Amino acid sequence: MRMTVSQDISSSIDITNAVFDHAATTPDHVVFQRPTLGEWHDVTAAEFARIVCRCGS
Repeated sequence: MRMTVSQDISSSIDITNAVFDHAATTPDHVVFQRPTLGEWHDVTAAEFARIVCRCGS
């Protein structure tokens, strides 16, 4: 199945806006999983926002 999505995005918006908006509105939502010590662990929107902040520091 293939899906194409197209949306105009303002030049003042970047991908981090979506990360922080998602964390503010649905902080407990699992956005992805990552492997840690051989097991898959959930990463919530709030946790991902914290990770993004640490990487940008």
